[in-house]
Amino acid sequence: MATNSRMQGGVGVGAAIAYFMKNEIPVFVPLVDYSDYDLVVDLAGLQKVQVRTSWCLKKGESGKYAVNMKISGGNAKANKIHKSGTDMVYDYLFVYLSDGRSYLIPRAEIEHIRSQLIISKKYDKFRIGTQAVNGV
Repeated sequence: MATNSRMQGGVGVGAAIAYFMKNEIPVFVPLVDYSDYDLVVDLAGLQKVQVRTSWCLKKGESGKYAVNMKISGGNAKANKIHKSGTDMVYDYLFVYLSDGRSYLIPRAEIEHIRSQLIISKKYDKFRIGTQAVNGV
């Protein structure tokens, strides 16, 4: 388990890169850390990928993880960046959970998001592992 949120994010990005490279999908990493996406992959054209991780099981709901979809940042109060999941621009959401499960969810399949995305059975068809999902 990651010791802090930056390390947790690094674990997720590493898992995403490993998945794409294992499947011989070219991966590009943005030079800056303020875009709405973490990676660009060549899936029949360049696609933006937002990577999220969760170590947080949703209280009272067995096996469901709550994935934080907020972006906050900046180095001064006047420069704070605040976005929620629906404000971010990306083509795919790669989710890495602390139990080792991963998902590659097309943005079009994600309904309105506020601050959290709950990973439930409805996203099982986008779960990835040793087999490719939906042609990926």
